[in-house]
Amino acid sequence: MDNSQVTSELPEALRAIFVDKRLDELSQKYPGLVIYPARQQENLANQCLLKTVSDQVWTTNLMGVVAVETGDSVEPTLLSVGSRFDAQPDGKANPAQPFLTYLLSQAFDGALVNWPVTIASTQDFWELLLVFLYAHHLVKACRQGMLKQYVSKRVNDYVLAGTLDVPQHLRQNVPFVGKVSQARRLYSRDNPTLWLIRAANEHICRSRGATFYSALLRQRNTLKECVEAVAYSTPSFDYRCVYDRVAECLRPVRHPYFREFEPLRRTSLQILRRSGINLYRRGKPEVYGVLFDGAWLWEEFLSNALRAEGFQHPCEARIFRYSPRPMLKPDLVHKSQLCVLDAKYKHWKDREIEDFHQVLAYMYLLGARVGGVIHPVEVNNRRWALAGSDLEPREIALRDGKGFWLDVPFPVPQGCTNAREFPEITELWRVRLSATLHPLLSHN
Repeated sequence: MDNSQVTSELPEALRAIFVDKRLDELSQKYPGLVIYPARQQENLANQCLLKTVSDQVWTTNLMGVVAVETGDSVEPTLLSVGSRFDAQPDGKANPAQPFLTYLLSQAFDGALVNWPVTIASTQDFWELLLVFLYAHHLVKACRQGMLKQYVSKRVNDYVLAGTLDVPQHLRQNVPFVGKVSQARRLYSRDNPTLWLIRAANEHICRSRGATFYSALLRQRNTLKECVEAVAYSTPSFDYRCVYDRVAECLRPVRHPYFREFEPLRRTSLQILRRSGINLYRRGKPEVYGVLFDGAWLWEEFLSNALRAEGFQHPCEARIFRYSPRPMLKPDLVHKSQLCVLDAKYKHWKDREIEDFHQVLAYMYLLGARVGGVIHPVEVNNRRWALAGSDLEPREIALRDGKGFWLDVPFPVPQGCTNAREFPEITELWRVRLSATLHPLLSHN
C-alpha cells in the first residue's frame, strides 16, 4: 500500500531495480515502464517507487503494478502497490481496490466499473489495469482521427506508380497484357500500428478481462465506436501479421498531430506480451508496468468534484510582475481568486510547516482571503462518511485584514467493497464544503 512500510520480504530483483532509484532514470532505462502523468524530467527526478527510511523500505505516493523478468525465472516477479485506503481489517489490501478504482475513473474520464470479484492475484489486477488504460487511450487517440503511416504494398495493376518488381512481373504478366507488378509506398490507415492496436483488442476479448471490457463497452458508446473504426480502417488485418512485423510495431509514433497514439501503442504492447510477443531485447532484465502518482490522481478527482463550485485546476500564480517565470502552481483556485486550496494525498498527520508556507504564499500572491488543505482521511464505516463533520474555519492573523484557514478532510470509509458507494459520499461532502465556503466568500 502507498506511503506505508514494506513489511514482507522484498525479492532481490525488485530491491536492486527500484529501491532509491529515481523515476527519470527508470523511465529512460526501461521503456516498458509507463508512468502517469508523463511529467517533465525535473519532476520525475524527485520521486522513487521505493525509498529507504531508517534502514526500512517504504512506498511513496506511487501506485500500480510493476514486473521484472529475468532469464533465471519463468514467471515474472510482480510488485503491486495499492491505495492505503483500500486496506482490509486484517491489514491486507482489498483485491477489489474500490477507492483506487474510483480515483482512476475520475482521473481518466472513464465509466465507473468495478473490478470483477474474481481478482485473486497481482497478475489479475495488472491485466485489468491495462484493459482500463487501453480503453481510455483508444478513445483519446481516435478523437484525433485514424493514424496514417507510410506502408509498402505489392500490387499488380495497369498504373505504374511505384518500384518495378521484376521477378514478380515475369511470373504474373507473361505474356504481357498491360499490368505491371510493383511495390508502392502508400500513406494509409491500414498500417502496422493500427494492426497492433486491433490485435490488442482481439486479445482482450479472449482474456480474463473480457467481462470487464464488455462492461466498459456497454457503458461507453464512444469506446464501441472507436473499436469499430479501427476494425474498419484495417481491412487487411491478420492476427499473425503483428508477430511477423513486430519490428515495425516497436517504432514510436512521432507524428506531432497523432501524439495520442503513442501511449496507446505502448499499452497495446504491454497487453500483447502475455500472448508470446517478444517486445524488447534479450540478455537483460525486462521491467514493465504501470505506475500512477497518487497525488496526481487525488488532484484530478478534486478538480472534477469541485468544478461545479467554481474551482479551477490547474492554476498559476506569477511571482514577478513582468516575468512569467518562475511560477507557483496552486492546485485549486476559486474563480473569484478569493479562495485557494491545496490537495494533499500524503498522511496529513505528518504535516510540516512548509505545507502551511506553501498555501500562505498562494494566498499572498493571489490576494485570497481563504486558504486550506484537502486531504483524504479514514473513517470507521460508510454511515460516518455520509454523516460527515462540520468544517470549522480558523482565523488567520493577516496583517492587512482577516483571513481564514480550512482543514478539509474527505472521508473514506473502511471496509468499502464497491466503488459505486463513493459518488454519494462525494456529493454530500461537496455540499458541506459549499455551505462552509459560501459565507466566507460572500463576506470577503
